[in-house]
Amino acid sequence: MKQKVKNFVRKLGPIYYFLRKLVYRRRLLKRKPEGLDIELTNRCNLRCNYCPKSKGYNSGVEGDMDFDFFKKIIDEAFQVLNLKQVALTGFGESFLYSHIFEAIEYVKNKSPKIKVSITTNGILLTEETGKKIINSGLDSLSISINFFNREKYKKWSNFDFYDLVVKNAGKFLTLLRKEKSNKPKVYVQILDTVNTNEEIEEFKKYWSPQLVFNSEIQIQPFVNWGGIINNLRERERRLYSTRKISLRSSWRFCH
Repeated sequence: MKQKVKNFVRKLGPIYYFLRKLVYRRRLLKRKPEGLDIELTNRCNLRCNYCPKSKGYNSGVEGDMDFDFFKKIIDEAFQVLNLKQVALTGFGESFLYSHIFEAIEYVKNKSPKIKVSITTNGILLTEETGKKIINSGLDSLSISINFFNREKYKKWSNFDFYDLVVKNAGKFLTLLRKEKSNKPKVYVQILDTVNTNEEIEEFKKYWSPQLVFNSEIQIQPFVNWGGIINNLRERERRLYSTRKISLRSSWRFCH
């Protein structure tokens, strides 16, 4: 009987998976959200080619969320939701927000069980900021280094902060080791697709010895934001393919 059912499902093919997706979607829509993503600021100190901001997709006005308004969002969310996670991250750089540590503490004071996370580009991750992060109770910090070499970082972010970001990330991991703190959990991030497999492996080799406690290397899938960044992704693939052809040609010529 089971085999007959399996054969029937195989014959349905895409129709079956479409119907299954509809069923799961209905179940999910009936559940209350357990997490919030809040963009405290849409200001950023980079202009990355893979970010919708570089394509003009923004609210039109750059600025910060009023802190009292943030508290109102959290207060009302607590009344109707069983929150488990709050991400204080958006298209902006979170540490440009002047009340960032107050925001973390406000959520943690509501419930220490809620996991608060932040993604940063690492430019403002100074030693002073690092100490504040540890004391704030932040649960998770993703450091978006995103590339293994300086030239590629400059090409995609349009700024030359690679050495600074690498230094800041390394110092923060050292600080965590020194303080013997298991919070926040640190994700050292590199992008796939726009980095070659060799670059990703070199990134792992460089950062693996520096990881502490429950920190990890994160290979972040490249997001095209609904097709906005598709042209950049295809351009990078073509460039990489051209490089491989050029290298093969050179190898044959030389040998």
